[in-house]
Amino acid sequence: MTQMTLISINGKEVDGAALLDFLQAQRRADVVHDFLVFNLMMKSAEEYKIQVTDAELQKAADEFRKSRDLVTAKETRDWMAASRLSDQEFDALVETEVKVNKLKEKVVAERVGKYWAEHGVEYDSVKISQIVVQSRSLAQELKAKLEDGETAFYRLARDHSGDTSSKDAGGYLGILRRSDLTAELQGQVFAGKKGDILGPLELGKQFILIEIHEVRKAKLEDVRPDVEEAIWQAWLEEKLS
Repeated sequence: MTQMTLISINGKEVDGAALLDFLQAQRRADVVHDFLVFNLMMKSAEEYKIQVTDAELQKAADEFRKSRDLVTAKETRDWMAASRLSDQEFDALVETEVKVNKLKEKVVAERVGKYWAEHGVEYDSVKISQIVVQSRSLAQELKAKLEDGETAFYRLARDHSGDTSSKDAGGYLGILRRSDLTAELQGQVFAGKKGDILGPLELGKQFILIEIHEVRKAKLEDVRPDVEEAIWQAWLEEKLS
């Protein structure tokens, strides 16, 4: 006889496996995925022996209400009624949030050193401007003017660049990470220094001049939220595969 895993929905017991089969049949892959992630996190929280204290629960409940502008008790009650949540279900929701946050902290703490050693350079950044033209000869002519000090990079970008997204800003592209650049550009740009003019660089049928405003080596404390999220998502993917 096949053993069924029962879950409760609106007070009625439902075969969990049958529910998943139904959702998959209905092409509700997003719901199935979310359920599998939730199940993984709760099992992992048990394995890590994660506990939630009353003080942590109260603090999380206060932050939960604050994030949703639920200032008064009545506003909280109205929100719970609209969400069809009982007191017990609200407490369970908040407790789950605390457990997940504590689980994430443990996963990140275990992996952050190795991750940063392997991926830290991916968070390096540069500030650059560009001029994009259709011929090498024009790119060389513009670079010669820059090297002779005849004019400023941003003026040439406004007058000659064919990139409409950056032309009006004098070619300025803002702060970019390695992943924002092609593999070919990464090596040259990140090997440069402030004030360098690179190019002409041939990309497809276009020729590019790049002015480097700043090359910044990433520090973990400056990009920690992004790093923690990357580690967390990689852990989830690994566990679900």
